[in-house]
Amino acid sequence: MEDGVRSHLTTASRLALLKERNACWDELKWGETRDLSLPQGDMIWELCGGEFAQSGLPAAALHLHRFPSQYYNTQASAWIIPLIRNTKGFTMDPGQDLLVLVEKPVLMYVDVHYYYILPVDSKVP
Repeated sequence: MEDGVRSHLTTASRLALLKERNACWDELKWGETRDLSLPQGDMIWELCGGEFAQSGLPAAALHLHRFPSQYYNTQASAWIIPLIRNTKGFTMDPGQDLLVLVEKPVLMYVDVHYYYILPVDSKVP
């Protein structure tokens, strides 16, 4: 059993980051900001675990953005996952590398939904 995620930082560096983070919280000051350009109109979106995913309606593609973190040594990145034509919703858990897409078939008389479970880093569903 391990205690947390391994870090490339020294104990002193981690302590300095912790103090900086606590100071930001005490002053309610953002440590860093990042702007995303989003399409206008209806969209579905989710923000979870340092990743933002959104898609316009009707959904043709899922646009994902990973925010940088000095605590977890992650760099900013963005990618697109093409969606199945009748995707009605999604949820994700980046901590488990889990993306779930919900599809409603075109047939109106069938009350069935399909669920696709994929890695968040998927390039194709």
